[in-house]
Amino acid sequence: DELQGLFCGNENEDWTEGILLDNIIPNYGYDKNSPEFLMFIQMLQDFNVDEKRQFLQFVTGAPRLPYGGFKALTPKLTVVKKQPDSAEQSADAYLPSVMTCQNYIKLPEYSTLEIMKAQFYYAVREGQSRFHLS
Repeated sequence: DELQGLFCGNENEDWTEGILLDNIIPNYGYDKNSPEFLMFIQMLQDFNVDEKRQFLQFVTGAPRLPYGGFKALTPKLTVVKKQPDSAEQSADAYLPSVMTCQNYIKLPEYSTLEIMKAQFYYAVREGQSRFHLS
């Protein structure tokens, strides 16, 4: 088990609020008290094991955290605000996007946790087989 954890990552990592808040960096439009950032943390806590793996694959390119968990991610997981293309458009209509090499999430300012979950599930499911330069 120790060798598997070292080489493959640990599938039983701690995704509690404290660990997530200590190791995920809000930036460029979000801070630790932003409602959208806190909804994002709540969404991560609600994930089951399969959803965690899919999320990690989407964001980092690997289905598990490295040995040491979120603390060991290099670079640190960072969440920034994704702005709509125009003022007339709602952030709720946008999907989150990522830069996997940087562990960087561009998160729209969703109005509810339910919309955030639905948009993330869609992006994760549909984004698994796609690669686009942005």
